[in-house]
Amino acid sequence: MSKSSFLIDFFYPPFYRDGQPFFGTGPPKNWEGRLNFYNLPVQWNFKISIEDPNRLDKPETGLKILPVPNGRDFLVFEDNNIVKVWQDTFSLSLDFPIRKSKSRLDAWDEWQTPLRFTFFFALLEYDFLLLHASSLIRHDYALVFPGISGAGKTSIVRSAQNVPILSDEISAVRVGPKGTQDIAYGTPFHGDLGVPGDCLFAPLKGLFFPVKSRENHLTPLTPQETLRHLLPCIFSFTSMESRKRKLFDLGVALAEKVPGYLFYFNLTPGMWDMLDEL
Repeated sequence: MSKSSFLIDFFYPPFYRDGQPFFGTGPPKNWEGRLNFYNLPVQWNFKISIEDPNRLDKPETGLKILPVPNGRDFLVFEDNNIVKVWQDTFSLSLDFPIRKSKSRLDAWDEWQTPLRFTFFFALLEYDFLLLHASSLIRHDYALVFPGISGAGKTSIVRSAQNVPILSDEISAVRVGPKGTQDIAYGTPFHGDLGVPGDCLFAPLKGLFFPVKSRENHLTPLTPQETLRHLLPCIFSFTSMESRKRKLFDLGVALAEKVPGYLFYFNLTPGMWDMLDEL
């Protein structure tokens, strides 16, 4: 387990309370800072403005629809250097050559959306996947629990005592070359837990796909079965075929390198004993 850094202190007390950034006298209309991505040699300038998202001009051509399961679809313009995204309450532009992320929101409670897009595109360049998964560090190894909403991701990490939680909602995993360890990192994203993940990283012990059950047990998966369960949990905010292909290839590599399990659980203390025995 090692310390990491993913953002400036904007996301930590006293700047963060009750699941939202905290500004003392009230939120500003504009906020600007630097995004530091873990131990990578890259920084992005990140700016949020609270105003009408439609003020970001849309190009007349090149727009594609980016579907969002059970949500509002995005309109996207994307090439190798620029990404522009629109929704009714949100707009974002990413400029890769100058490492700049600029977003407009109609309210601060949408703050995670531009960060998700920025993390996704900035980290994909360095072979990271963003997974719809909770994760924590236990005995110096990261356990990742990918699953859809309602699978029990938050309940699992909430039940753990005195361990670092990397996220209860979106986990970052860097897929290393063959023969190297894959690493799970904390992120600022959260669900019902209401707090960002810890700024830590650790080698990945396994992918544990939650299944609510009366008894605790594990069913090992083949790499092919692991991939089948993993693919729906990989975030994809891209419309470009080359980036989609990279996401798929990283998913294949992760499924081949890291043990996968169906994780039948009932939140009793024996659940953690079972995982510790692996």
